[in-house]
Amino acid sequence: MVAKQEILTIFEAYFHRGSEIVQNKEYSWDPQGRLNIHTGVSREFGHPMPDGMWPVSFGHIDGDCNMQNCGLHDIEGGPIEVYQDLDLSFNPLTNLKGLTTRIGGRLLLEGIKFQSLDGLPPDQSVEISWYPDQPMLQLLTCKWIELPWHQMQEKGDSPAKTVLTILRKYRRHGRRAMFDCQKDLEDAGFEGNARW
Repeated sequence: MVAKQEILTIFEAYFHRGSEIVQNKEYSWDPQGRLNIHTGVSREFGHPMPDGMWPVSFGHIDGDCNMQNCGLHDIEGGPIEVYQDLDLSFNPLTNLKGLTTRIGGRLLLEGIKFQSLDGLPPDQSVEISWYPDQPMLQLLTCKWIELPWHQMQEKGDSPAKTVLTILRKYRRHGRRAMFDCQKDLEDAGFEGNARW
């Protein structure tokens, strides 16, 4: 088992304000030896995560957790709970397996072309980029679905906004509405998105 001081040293190296958080004792340990952060955390700019994985094991993070564009390709071992937003945008992820099931705010997934949405927590608010061949039916379990700002600002009925409208029509009905939503997406020419 890694010593607590070594975990804190790694945390300070990879997270913005890490030293300040440690110095101000804005952290604690859970019974399993995971690091709880009593504020938000953000990766240190220019420091990709080692081996594309979380460098330390987190219990809960009380604020936002910003892991945008840090080379994460595996989210197994991430925080057990994030009380506010969790931003995983612009990472080379292919799915969401291992993602915490407790996110108090939004799950931000801009700029990621997923092969599947396996691991998506149910009843979540999600902001996700649209891609033509990305499976999107699993978003029906979400309480809210949004596109990134640049896709929402596209003129007229863009493909991204059309898919969003169809998904929102059936959201929160889960698998029960899957076949109706799938048919609507296929009829509109979005076969690539009409997959679970």
